[in-house]
Amino acid sequence: MAHVELICSVFNPIIIGGGAGTLSEIAMAWQKYNLIIALTCVDGWGKRLAGQKIDNRIRYYGINEDCVYPANSIKQVIKILKEKLNLYQKKYQGIKWRSK
Repeated sequence: MAHVELICSVFNPIIIGGGAGTLSEIAMAWQKYNLIIALTCVDGWGKRLAGQKIDNRIRYYGINEDCVYPANSIKQVIKILKEKLNLYQKKYQGIKWRSK
């Protein structure tokens, strides 16, 4: 469960490749409202999910293009961070139960 502690302490993960463990970490980061960037020059879950939403929830009103942002280089990662980082400031508040 060390990866759970790690992903809970990371604010904006940059995904490089990845297998099943990375897939669960991406899902956790998505639920925590993090900005997520995936390098598309490396095969794995990051590349497969780049440019996509993880689910249908609206994480941020006003960010219509919210997704796992694709980047094909470190230079592009830095560009995305500069453009988007200040938009992703929501704090995770834990699980909210839906009443029936």
